[in-house]
Amino acid sequence: MAINGLTVDRLTGERVKLWPYARGIYARDILYRLWRVVEDHEAASKMFCGSQDEDILKGDLVSFVKYFDDPGRYLLIVTDLTGDDIAGCIWFDDLMPKFRAFGSVFMRQKYGGEGSMEAVRMALGYAYTVLEVESVWGVTPWRTAKQLCTRCGFEDVALLPAFARVNGLCHDVTILRHRRGA
Repeated sequence: MAINGLTVDRLTGERVKLWPYARGIYARDILYRLWRVVEDHEAASKMFCGSQDEDILKGDLVSFVKYFDDPGRYLLIVTDLTGDDIAGCIWFDDLMPKFRAFGSVFMRQKYGGEGSMEAVRMALGYAYTVLEVESVWGVTPWRTAKQLCTRCGFEDVALLPAFARVNGLCHDVTILRHRRGA
């Protein structure tokens, strides 16, 4: 099956698979299942820490579905190799065609390390091949996210001290960039 020009086998690694979300192609409850994983890991406030939408920060299902139903947002659901266990998701938004996109990652700890790196690297291939951007940018207050990005070839561009407030606490924010071919 081809989706946006890529076959599913091309988005299958040694540890994980990426599934580009498209309404009507996968099980009807796929966004609910992803939301359930996020809720079970109490990750909404971390995933959406840059959002001003209180409902999505609190894990509201309707807000979650609407967020990922945005036609300018490209969601890749990450699963184990069987496709049964949701490992997390990667999404791209703020896309400027032929120029850049912002990327975001949520991965369950169980799939950390090599599984997360493999997912990010395949997602970058998707961004460069399907979305045809020249660079992918990331913005994060999370040390583990910065480490993952660095291990996947992102470079630090800037540090914004005490730029984000998450659950009442201030955090420094790192801006990172990955360039095509890096």
